[in-house]
Amino acid sequence: DLHQIGSVAYHWLPLKYIGMKDGDGRFNGIANGQIYNGGSLATMMEYPQLAQPGPAAVRLPDNYNKLFPVLGVGRIRRGPASTTVLLKGSNRFLSLRKGKAVIAAVRFASAFFGKGQFIPGSGQRIGDSYALKQELTAAYYQPLDPPRRVTPDTRRSLIRERKQTELCRLTYQATEEETAKGLALHIKTNGQKGVPFTVEINLRGNGRLSGCSASQAAPETLFMDEDYATYSNGGDGIRFGPRLREHSYTEGRGQDKLPGRCVYLTTYTPVDHVIHFEWI
Repeated sequence: DLHQIGSVAYHWLPLKYIGMKDGDGRFNGIANGQIYNGGSLATMMEYPQLAQPGPAAVRLPDNYNKLFPVLGVGRIRRGPASTTVLLKGSNRFLSLRKGKAVIAAVRFASAFFGKGQFIPGSGQRIGDSYALKQELTAAYYQPLDPPRRVTPDTRRSLIRERKQTELCRLTYQATEEETAKGLALHIKTNGQKGVPFTVEINLRGNGRLSGCSASQAAPETLFMDEDYATYSNGGDGIRFGPRLREHSYTEGRGQDKLPGRCVYLTTYTPVDHVIHFEWI
């Protein structure tokens, strides 16, 4: 269910089973609340013990900052507000929620040799913050010496015989730190200079967005008009900024736009910028 809207009802059977077997009121309470969505008569006929009420429900914690090392996930929860950080292996490394206002994903990328998507190669919790890092290298390939014919079938194998020059490096760092109002995302790059760089903030749903205007060519591609933008839905909101707009490059090879409305911040490397997300 990664990057999908899921329901805990799909997990009714294991939740109820473990809740009953271990006498765990947390799991049992979740399962009992989903019995009409996830339970089935056939399952309870096969496992009749699951029809019992089981241990008393225990309220789930909603105020914590916790690392789940096996999953590679950092999770901050403050009542109706939450932040999820994927420490490794996903370009959609950050998502935020305040009630019904949801930022489904935050990503960034640059036009670095067509492979500049930020996909953390390493991540760790440092104190109460989460630090992610990726190192990229690329070079220019010179013609074969001595020259010879290259076909589609031999291109990939022969590239190893071509001399590489002008080796380029680019290091990304992203640090997520909880603040009194929400979260601060500090993005920093080192290495190659003058590369177009773009941050994508993907919004879920049809809430109200202020402080932005849409591209004429693509109505779901938006740039900030004001220093801060606000996304609100059902009385909940997330304010984010400050604005960056130095070019209009939003999509690169290997990282097409996410579905739905996306707000873009654009600049050039080197980058040293803090994006503030504030609960409202």
